[in-house]
Amino acid sequence: MVQARTHMQAMEECHPLVPTRLDVHPYCTYGSPVADMLSHSPPFPLIIDYDEEKPLSAKDEEGALLALQKHDRVRDISLCASTVTLDKLFAAMNGPFLLLGWLSIHYSDADEDESEGDKLPCLRLPQ
Repeated sequence: MVQARTHMQAMEECHPLVPTRLDVHPYCTYGSPVADMLSHSPPFPLIIDYDEEKPLSAKDEEGALLALQKHDRVRDISLCASTVTLDKLFAAMNGPFLLLGWLSIHYSDADEDESEGDKLPCLRLPQ
């Protein structure tokens, strides 16, 4: 029986650090097809950038959640969202981010209900 190898496995056999050497990073941001990117691209480090003061669409929120669940691949995180959305995104950030080199999180009330305005979640960083 012949075993099939993925393109990435073949590349790693030649050069184990290919993603780092190429400095290729899928860019997860407003309007980008994050689910497709994650399912069809090699495991390059991810850049997650939802840092504008505007509400995240349902598709963008889903993309951010999918990307944040890839703890071992996330290099940069820049977020700006309402407390309701940040609560959802923080729930996905439940593991170590070993490649993380940049973290920027801002609160925005662009899509916030006034009753939610005082419930900014806390983020604890490992010591």
